[in-house]
Amino acid sequence: MPCKPPLDWRSGMPACLRSESLAAGRLGLLAWAMALLLLWPPPTQAHAGSQAYLQLSGDATHSRLQADLALRDLDAALDLDADGDGLLTWGELRQAQSRLQRWVSQGVGLSDCTADWQPSPLSLVERSDGLYTRLVLTTACPLSGNASLRYHLLAEVDPTHRALLRTERSGQARQATLLSPSRAPMPNTEPAPPVAFWQEGIHHLLTGHDHLLFLLCLLLPALPRRHLVGANALAGPGEWTQTLRPIVGWVTAFTLAHSVTLGLAVLAGIRLPGAVIEPLIAASIVLAALDNLRPFLHRLLGLPRWGVALGFGLVHGFGFAGALGELDLPAQELAWALLQFNLGLEFAQLGVVAVAVAALWRLRRWSGYVRWVQGLGSALAAALGTAWVWQRLA
Repeated sequence: MPCKPPLDWRSGMPACLRSESLAAGRLGLLAWAMALLLLWPPPTQAHAGSQAYLQLSGDATHSRLQADLALRDLDAALDLDADGDGLLTWGELRQAQSRLQRWVSQGVGLSDCTADWQPSPLSLVERSDGLYTRLVLTTACPLSGNASLRYHLLAEVDPTHRALLRTERSGQARQATLLSPSRAPMPNTEPAPPVAFWQEGIHHLLTGHDHLLFLLCLLLPALPRRHLVGANALAGPGEWTQTLRPIVGWVTAFTLAHSVTLGLAVLAGIRLPGAVIEPLIAASIVLAALDNLRPFLHRLLGLPRWGVALGFGLVHGFGFAGALGELDLPAQELAWALLQFNLGLEFAQLGVVAVAVAALWRLRRWSGYVRWVQGLGSALAAALGTAWVWQRLA
């Protein structure tokens, strides 16, 4: 039944709409509280979970495993910062070398192999997302055709952790596999569970908090299209098609752009350092959020909002490259892995957009939408983005 007078004297709107708007307001504030809890990870972990890079090779007499592990992950697992000053030095690494070697040796294994690993001294390598410790392990076990790797590192520290394993067997083509660490205690005979690249695309999107927050900033201004009917009745934002048209345009432009730079980064090796890309991704959140509060990007850049989404999407694409940028595979296999990853990424993105639009659609009739949903949400996003920029630059 349509909402009609009597009016609520406090707002000049029908009393039933006043009640609905208050209920929507409470729902909106609850939604922001939940969003903050979900989108407030440690700043250095905001774009992607932890990754390790493994290279397994061998022949009929021995096997060799090269493990690159992020310093931030090792410090979280082993508390390597001895003096607690927040700075991990080479001296502290050398002091903890035997403990670190033992921890790695006990956390990886080959199926049907009982020989111990022999670790090499530590070294450091720089990757796009920071510094890594490199440790080479050898064992007197052959790398047979059915040998599999057991991987147990960092499962308890970061449940989103992944290891990119590249295997080279004598006389066989190089293979790349994404592994999720097993939570079963060592020693066990089960190999680390493999992860399909399309699953990793979904995982990468859902754990990329800065990407999710940027998407939300794009969506916030799309819903408040209401107007007054007569003198008192508040109407909704119009047809679904009218509301969805700009959303489809923004999301499509953003998707095309980050797909292009993701492909360039993986297939053509065109990459930018993480020290540059990660602050830029965080800055894109700040700019999009501030534009929601007081539009300035169109005036400053002369671009429609879909053009702004396109430009920011180019930056986010480099951030998505992640582990795929480290794959050293033949072109055909690399292209197939990239296609699977990107399809998973886009599938997850469409799901997130659908859920967000449905929630914002429910809030659209609230008279405080512009102030408390779009305004407060954009202000919180700008604050969180600024914190990420500062952390990543520091």
